Amino acid sequence: MGFRRCGCTCRRVRSAGIVATLAALLSVGVKPAAAQVAADCTNDGIALWGKVAVTDSHYADLSVRVVDNHADLRVQQVDSWADDCGMWEIVDSHYPDFTVRFVDSHYADIDIEWVESYPGLN
Repeated sequence: MGFRRCGCTCRRVRSAGIVATLAALLSVGVKPAAAQVAADCTNDGIALWGKVAVTDSHYADLSVRVVDNHADLRVQQVDSWADDCGMWEIVDSHYPDFTVRFVDSHYADIDIEWVESYPGLN
């Protein structure tokens, strides 16, 4: 009796490999592209308005990519009273509400677009 290949076993092994690969990607924190800014203008519980400190540290609260269109959030830089969605007062280190790190990667937490007026959700 010789060994006979069964096509169904190979398919099971291949689909198990695909499932394992997807599980590995999800476990390292790859985020879906849609809905990165919630309807209440937050990202992972961080309100996206207020005093913002820019840092190069990998320990920043958010990694942000600046884009020209299809942004998750329109951001207006203000000098004071950053009290609405998308209004950011850039500060050095005077007790920021959150910190951001600007990146060029597609794996940023959020994509923003700088605007002169009408900040907020897209």
